[in-house]
Amino acid sequence: MTTIDLGTDFSWASEEVKTEYNEMCLIVSIKLRQKPLRECSPDELNNMIEFLDAIIDTIELYPQEKLFQKDNKQMRKLRMNASYLLHQFEKSERDCLFILNLLEAEKQSFDFYEAKYGGIGALFGADNTLNEEINHYRNTLNIIRSRFKKEISVLNLHDFVFYSGHHYRFEQGSEVGGGAVKRVIRIQDSISGNEGYSVTIYDTEEDDSLREDRVSMSTKPMKILASSPTETEMRGWGVYTVPLVGIQIPYSNYGLTIRHPFGQVEEITLHMFDRNVDIKYKL
Repeated sequence: MTTIDLGTDFSWASEEVKTEYNEMCLIVSIKLRQKPLRECSPDELNNMIEFLDAIIDTIELYPQEKLFQKDNKQMRKLRMNASYLLHQFEKSERDCLFILNLLEAEKQSFDFYEAKYGGIGALFGADNTLNEEINHYRNTLNIIRSRFKKEISVLNLHDFVFYSGHHYRFEQGSEVGGGAVKRVIRIQDSISGNEGYSVTIYDTEEDDSLREDRVSMSTKPMKILASSPTETEMRGWGVYTVPLVGIQIPYSNYGLTIRHPFGQVEEITLHMFDRNVDIKYKL
């Protein structure tokens, strides 16, 4: 995109930018006429969000362009709804908060002129329509936040499998190796019938099946220490007694940190506390 630069803090959009902007808005409009958001597939929703991201980026780049600013609220509303349908609640929350801030600023402006001149606020509907819109988005924000907590505050680990294509080894906090290696981390309800979970790591270089002869970390009993919308921490518990020798090794030497922003697991880190070694498993 090209701009006419009028200084470091001020620029107008060129005709080329305006044409491109109008074309993107037209495409979004056609897509919505063909199929409402609620009927779109995840791929279609993601494609819609890509167009909306580009449109909103343009609006933010040219804050003085009234042609763009008049669409700001509507485009963010569309992106908020598309993100919500994809269970991307944090992104949806950000757009909802932005819209609320716009409306609150608009109301403050009306209230100022109402107090100064009298009657102008009611003339523009600030006492009814605008207040109703603000209340609508406050309620929407509460719904988004309640879904956010419900969907991703606690990760379901009753029979969880994470396929990793890369892992990286850290010793004393420094990366010492890693790369493209296929592993699977499996977490399931305790296989011994005790409380907590059983964690096993498999070598899946040959195939994706979870075979007993391809275990790279034997099963460790673990419990959840803490869980948030973005991260879950687990720690081993109990002891393992080495056969014949009788030496006891505490399972608390092992732990996991699971990163799952927006409910999607991105990486799992295996901690071996007694050796100060971490192995980070990624997709």
